[in-house]
Amino acid sequence: MAYAMFAESPFFPPVVFLMTAIVFWCINKFLRSYFSAPGRSPHPLLKFAWVAIHDVPIYLLGAGLGIWLVRVRTSPPQEIDEVLNGLQFLALLSAGIIVCVRAVIFILTQQTQERKEPKEQKGTTLLTTLVEGTGLIFGIIIFLGAYGISIAPFVTAMGIGGMAVALGLQETLANIFAGLQLILSKQILVGDHIKLSSGEEGQVTDITWRYTSIYTATRNNVIVPNKTIASATLTNYDRPSKTLSIVVPVGVSYDSDLDEVERVTIETAERVIGYEEGKSDFPRPAVRFQKFNDSSIDFNVVISVPGYADQLLVKHEFIKALMSRYREEGIDIPFPIRNVKIDSVDKNINNF
Repeated sequence: MAYAMFAESPFFPPVVFLMTAIVFWCINKFLRSYFSAPGRSPHPLLKFAWVAIHDVPIYLLGAGLGIWLVRVRTSPPQEIDEVLNGLQFLALLSAGIIVCVRAVIFILTQQTQERKEPKEQKGTTLLTTLVEGTGLIFGIIIFLGAYGISIAPFVTAMGIGGMAVALGLQETLANIFAGLQLILSKQILVGDHIKLSSGEEGQVTDITWRYTSIYTATRNNVIVPNKTIASATLTNYDRPSKTLSIVVPVGVSYDSDLDEVERVTIETAERVIGYEEGKSDFPRPAVRFQKFNDSSIDFNVVISVPGYADQLLVKHEFIKALMSRYREEGIDIPFPIRNVKIDSVDKNINNF
């Protein structure tokens, strides 16, 4: 009796909405703490589901459930019931569209970025925008179709307007399709270190609908149009493998024992990069003698580093360690020397 009276009171709808909001907020909070707990590795399908439904979709589902409870328990007038039905449908449709969009973005990002862990994946702005825009269009079409509103005039208008836009935005469309080609072909991934033939060099941070953003070693962003990158000759230091080799030129005295020089240099390089025979998954350091120079015998030391960003630090540590080891072993790195031979001296100079 008391419940029936409360259900008919004007306070019932806001109380229902408040209770459902609290319940679904608690559910979202619990799931977030569960999936973000350190050291926990849920099943990949559970991770995928959480990426798709977290936050907004959960709240929209709560709103849809709250509206449904109000409709069932209060039996509102037909006009109000139709409005509530529309709001309920809109909330559930929005939740479904957002879940589908997130799922598609997650799958495409996983396929195009080749990251092993979801937390390491970062979709590009271009890909995300295209998927979200497509989802929004489909949502509008479904909503209008559910209420018997014909979409044929809209489609016709969009077709005619699209032709006009395409003619006026040829440059923008060229950049959009060039960006899609870069993403889908996996020539460049977000996080890769690249160098263009025009000289721009750095880490790719994003690919948008118009340009690609490159973060340089000087902590600046270089903005390059997508079509420029698509047609440029470039070096990708992270493909096909992140491991790369650096070359350090060295010269030693002609009095040096070259076998001893090679042994000491390789041992020093191995210690710097932590190389262990049979355990390391990168090549062993190598010494390659190059030429007899004016005052030294020159050679190159080839060292493998884990990634592009590590090369400067590895070279820095190796040069310091090699200089110290050469001093311990008595190996000389000579200064340039010139022997000048004078066959005759002008008499005027002697008398001076």
